[in-house]
Amino acid sequence: MKKFAIALIKSKLHHKCLLETQEAIHYTLQDMGFDSILTDNLAQCDRQYIILGVNNLLYPNQIELPPNSIIYNLEQIYPQSPWIQSGYLDYLYQYPIWDYSLSNIAQLRKWGINKVQHLPIGYHPCLTNIPQNDNQDIDVLFYGSINERRQKIIDSLEAKGIKVKALFGVYGKERNRYISRSKIVLNMHFYEAQVFEIVRVSHLLANQIFVISERSSNSEEEKYFQGGLVFCPYENLVSTCLDYLSRDKEREIISKNGYHLFKDCSLKEYLNPLINSISHNNNHQFIKDFYRKNQAKNAFHQGNYQGAIALYEQSLQIDPDCLESNVYLALGFLYNGDDLTAELILYSFIDDKEQNEYELHLLQEKLIQILRQELNKHLQSNNQKLVDKIKVYINSLLF
Repeated sequence: MKKFAIALIKSKLHHKCLLETQEAIHYTLQDMGFDSILTDNLAQCDRQYIILGVNNLLYPNQIELPPNSIIYNLEQIYPQSPWIQSGYLDYLYQYPIWDYSLSNIAQLRKWGINKVQHLPIGYHPCLTNIPQNDNQDIDVLFYGSINERRQKIIDSLEAKGIKVKALFGVYGKERNRYISRSKIVLNMHFYEAQVFEIVRVSHLLANQIFVISERSSNSEEEKYFQGGLVFCPYENLVSTCLDYLSRDKEREIISKNGYHLFKDCSLKEYLNPLINSISHNNNHQFIKDFYRKNQAKNAFHQGNYQGAIALYEQSLQIDPDCLESNVYLALGFLYNGDDLTAELILYSFIDDKEQNEYELHLLQEKLIQILRQELNKHLQSNNQKLVDKIKVYINSLLF
């Protein structure tokens, strides 16, 4: 019987928005008969890890995840994402992924990330945890980070005399109390990808909360929940809120529909095939700054040595002891005509290592292997000048 650890990587504060999802997976696995724990400790080596919040492990805090870890991605994936720019791709390329969004999965596969499976956000009774409140003294509640487009809607509602409450950095029971006091909870997009924020909205549906949501870029992901909340374009958010504030009965009917629609999304049914397909063939060593190193290597092999040099220099700020990065940086300078810098990088890398004789021998063997690959490439292209220089490097390492 598999044993699971459902882990949530902590940030300063905002990891708490994933607590309900973490708990839902944990309790569903227990209902399925599995031994499961909730944790933020990544040292339980005898357990299958399912990890949320890996996007919080950014430079310089990247670490190797436990063997066979599965990343459950709950962030929106698009090229300009702040997470994608900051090292999250290093994990997504190297570990199996579960993702809540088909739009995300399509984008990941465009980038060549194929070890990804769909785990939609599903219902477990633990998500129904907000007490009903007959005294709803807040007209419209919004919670989340504020940017210009979100603030514009909040300001417009307030200008209409609507009692609006905007929360930031409020989670758990305190946030739930505000939700129970609100006639409408408003969902607006922050990111350019405009993926339907089902992670946030699902908790509201599980508690029969009336939601007005900005339409997303993928109507397919909204289609199932039509009738369980109200979707409208950004420019109609203010007028739609004003309209539904006077329609108490209709809000009640729609929120009940939303609850039943989401309750039919059984997390157990979603999890079962994924649990059965878990592989234990991902026991590899995590490579720091993997994505940039890959970009650098591609630039190098395409003959863009200046581009490769820039990328390798950046990468060595993250992982200064990487052998390949140091060797290819040296070769980049060599091929760009800067023999002196190439030699300085190559020999300094070896001299700086405080290793025993055996470890130094292994290091030299790896260096020679890379240099011989380059030597063979230039032998085939009849570039005798580079052949001679690389032979000098190899001979100096051999003797």
